[in-house]
Amino acid sequence: MPPKKSKVKKPSSNKDADLDGMDITLPEDRIKYLESHTQALELQLVYRTEQTSNAVAECDALREKLTEATQKCEDEKKLSMEVMRAMTRQYKGMQEDLLNKINE
Repeated sequence: MPPKKSKVKKPSSNKDADLDGMDITLPEDRIKYLESHTQALELQLVYRTEQTSNAVAECDALREKLTEATQKCEDEKKLSMEVMRAMTRQYKGMQEDLLNKINE
């Protein structure tokens, strides 16, 4: 036999029972609950705002480091090319001198 279908209970439309399943009937209790809930949400917002600002600051610092590293890499490439050009020029000069000595 197939399993029987279970009956699903529909939630009641009672407005006092909509606060996280808590049955708060007195207006003072409801106000206290909502104030504490608001305060908790405000604290959570402050915490997340602080986390966001820290993440943005860290991102900016890393971006600055990346820029410095890229500039240093470019400087090293230029220096390497200059050294290579100087060595090539020196090699060609020495080769010419050697050919001149051989031909004399």
